[in-house]
Order: sequence, then structure tokens, then C-alpha cells
Amino acid sequence: MDALEKDYDEAMNRDFLDYLYNDRQHKFQLVIAANDNDRDIHMDNYLNAVKEFARYSIDYPDYTPPEDQPSQNILRHEAWMKQQAMQQSDTVDMVNSPPHYTHGDIECIDAIRAALGPEGFAAFCRGNVIKYNFRCDHKGGVQDVEKAKWYLDKLIDTMRTKAEHTNPFEKEHKHR
Repeated sequence: MDALEKDYDEAMNRDFLDYLYNDRQHKFQLVIAANDNDRDIHMDNYLNAVKEFARYSIDYPDYTPPEDQPSQNILRHEAWMKQQAMQQSDTVDMVNSPPHYTHGDIECIDAIRAALGPEGFAAFCRGNVIKYNFRCDHKGGVQDVEKAKWYLDKLIDTMRTKAEHTNPFEKEHKHR
């Protein structure tokens, strides 16, 4: 394990403890704000959160609670993620063949097509076209538009290869 991976693991452990700590604090606030009828339920949830935090934090005796600003571990995690993305963007086509969608010889898209059948797969493609176009200005930019086009191409291929998706009106006009 290299230093970057070790930093990443430490950051993930720290982030998880931060999450448990914040969850515990949130549940305590619910106990305080609860009416008499709900107080016991919120108290049980709070006590469970305290136990879970104690169980995980025992391995980190030097843990200090998070402050209002992002911890150094979160910042290191973000730097690691950006580095990974930069390394992949130079060598990997994240639109047509993203490596996280392939396991062995099976691509996720092929498994989805097999599981959903032609009509379900066409609906899945339509939904993804909408999703990637909807979020492109807020998340992935041009890459999201390319992904929308990729799903649109899959939808067109599916519609052309299946007779049940053929538009009879379209057939009449082709013969004129």
C-alpha cells in the first residue's frame, strides 16, 4: 500500500467517524426537541448512535470531533479522487467504455439489456438520455451530453432491431 492509498484509507476512516459523530449529535438534538410522546423513541435512537460511535472510535483514541470546516482528511480524499480522475481521463474512454461498468467479460449495459428485455431496455435508455441532459449544466458538462448521445444511440439501435418497436406509419412513407 503506497502513501496515497494509506492517506485515502485514513481519510475514509476519519470521514466515517465524523459521520457517526454528527449523526449522534443530530439524534441528540431530536431528543431535546421531541414532544413527550416521541422522546423515548428518539432517546433509543440516540443511545444506539452513541454505542455505534463508541464501537468504531475505540480504535482511534486520538480522534477529535469535526469542526465546522472540512477536515484535512476530506480535503486529502478530494485530492486523491481528482488525481484518480486525471489519471483515468488520459487513458480511459469514460463515455463508451468506463472501467467501473465492466466485470470480467460482461459489461453492465449488456446485463441490463438481458434483464430488462427490449422494451424495458428502451425505457432505460430514454431515462438516461433525460438524466444526462438534465444534469449536464450542473455536473458533467460535455461528458454528460456525450453520455446522453451514447444512450440515444443505444435506444435507436434497439428500436431499429426490434419489430415491436417499428412505427407502421414510418413504413408507409418509406415506400412512396
